[in-house]
This record gives sequence, C-alpha cells and structure tokens, in this order.
Amino acid sequence: MAILTYWPEMGQAKPTNIDGNISYGGPSHYFIETPHTLRGRGVRFIETLRADRLTEQGQYKAGWNYYRVTENAALGLELRMNLARESLLD
Repeated sequence: MAILTYWPEMGQAKPTNIDGNISYGGPSHYFIETPHTLRGRGVRFIETLRADRLTEQGQYKAGWNYYRVTENAALGLELRMNLARESLLD
C-alpha cells in the first residue's frame, strides 16, 4: 500500500483505488479522511463528516470519519492502506 500523490493543476486525476485522503497537519501530525474505522496509538477521532458541511464535489465523503494521526501512526497506516494526497503548485 502507499500514499498516492497527485497534482490536479498538472491535469492529474485523483486516484480511484484509495482507502482515504491524507493531508499534512504540521510538523508532527496528519489528517486522514476515510470510510474505515481507525484505532491505535497516535490516532485521534475528530468527527464523522456530514453532507451539509461538505462541498458539492466532496459529497462522496459524507459519513466518512475524520482523524488526526501522529507521523508514526501515518507511517503505519501507509503500510495497510492506499491514501491519496493532493499536491498543489505554489
């Protein structure tokens, strides 16, 4: 499994074979959105995503779980899941 990075500004589409989305949250943690339930050391549940709080493009994530995970937990999840990370050009 892996973290699959894509660049929409370069015309790349989001990978379709993913178990969730990952985004950088600072020097020691990441945020993960996934339909799966995550547990373990370094994993903190934040909320379940609601349709009324998502954009039209993000409606597919309604019901997904939102987590804050430590860097070590993210490395462990990367071994078990395919996670997509959107990268934008500066």
